[in-house]
Amino acid sequence: AVLSRQADRLVAQAERSYEAGDAESARANLSEALERDPDHVEALNDLGVLEWTAGQLTNAVALFDRALALKPDFKPALVNRCQALAAGGMLVDDLARIEQFDHQHPGDEEIEDLKSTLTTRARQDEPVAPESPYRITSPTPPEMSTPLTPVAVTRQTGDANMLAKARELN
Repeated sequence: AVLSRQADRLVAQAERSYEAGDAESARANLSEALERDPDHVEALNDLGVLEWTAGQLTNAVALFDRALALKPDFKPALVNRCQALAAGGMLVDDLARIEQFDHQHPGDEEIEDLKSTLTTRARQDEPVAPESPYRITSPTPPEMSTPLTPVAVTRQTGDANMLAKARELN
């Protein structure tokens, strides 16, 4: 419990640092929070946001996934995961997870809007337009051109094309 409270304080400090424009200090505080409490979902989510805004979308999605594995109804990680995947040009294959969240938390406008947008875009075979990450607010828009290869996505192009594109960007 003591380590978890220390992790909570470090996450709060990280958020203040990030809002002040000090992403490196935020990253250091989040890393320390995770050393004290490796299952701290807020720290995992916030570190995912930092990775996303740094253009490391694969790492970001992995962190969101880890947070969701620990707490499946953690809304910030769910929203960020969907937006990060979509921002990477991927169709999000999380509609069932979003519908489950919506069923458990009826009336959440943000989730209803996300569900509607994903459903519409999936029918149109389009990625969802990127939005600001949930929780830590980015002072500048994140780079959104890095392709992703997580398990729960539907590729818009063939695997060979996606791998070639990923190698070019990295």
